[in-house]
Amino acid sequence: MDRILERLDDINLLRTEINELKSEVTRALKQTQDSLDLAHDEIKSLKDQQSDTVQQFDSYRKAEDNRIKDLRDDFNQECVASKLYSYKYNLIFSGIPGNDSNKRETERILRNFWAEKLEMDPTEIYLADVHRMGPVTSDGPRNIIAKFLQLSDRDYILRQGNKLKNYRSTKVTPNGKSINHQTYTIHEHIPPQLVDKKKKGLMPFFRQAASMGLKRKFKVIGSDIHLLVNGQKFHPSIHVISQRGLSKRPERTHLRFNSQDQTYNTCPGKVINQFHGRICYGC
Repeated sequence: MDRILERLDDINLLRTEINELKSEVTRALKQTQDSLDLAHDEIKSLKDQQSDTVQQFDSYRKAEDNRIKDLRDDFNQECVASKLYSYKYNLIFSGIPGNDSNKRETERILRNFWAEKLEMDPTEIYLADVHRMGPVTSDGPRNIIAKFLQLSDRDYILRQGNKLKNYRSTKVTPNGKSINHQTYTIHEHIPPQLVDKKKKGLMPFFRQAASMGLKRKFKVIGSDIHLLVNGQKFHPSIHVISQRGLSKRPERTHLRFNSQDQTYNTCPGKVINQFHGRICYGC
């Protein structure tokens, strides 16, 4: 009987120890769970902070990109305006043949051209500088650039260029096609940026207006070049060219503008209700 009682005491003692161990394990598990919850909250807080930092950085980067773009655009406009001012007294003459090797001979050839083709007295015009442009090639005579002392003389010569429309010749293109074109031309000296816009962005519309028999010409206004159709300023994003002249582009069509090569293209299959200036910049 005593042994049984001893065994019962041992069992009760073991049960007490087990309960105490269970309590310790429970406390340890609770502490571990609390630590995990705290770590989870800290991780979530760090993720939120990281997300906010990324958003702030993206916002800052976009703002800086826009600021740099605006500065670059302003700089380009200032460069164009500066070049336009320096080119203000210049004219470029194309198609005039000659084997001149110095400026004096080039000026003599140019003045003879004025006398023969423009039917005017060349001695009344005063020049500051005359020279050929670019290297010698087999493509034809190099252009002549002339800088006038007086703006009135430059404008007078430019107006006389209408007399050259009757001088035509046949030119063979690189693909073997023969085209009839004006032999001699006189045009303003404009910066390369405007030349690119004229050739790549506006020339297709110029040819379209020509095919319809409309009056058309390029004109520099401010620091930009524009196409005038029947005396009206043509905006590719707003106007379409028809037999009657310019008409407004339909509201539900738009153009895609490529700032790299200064061209306008209709977005294929794209129809939208609203967009900035009727030009899509992000197709």
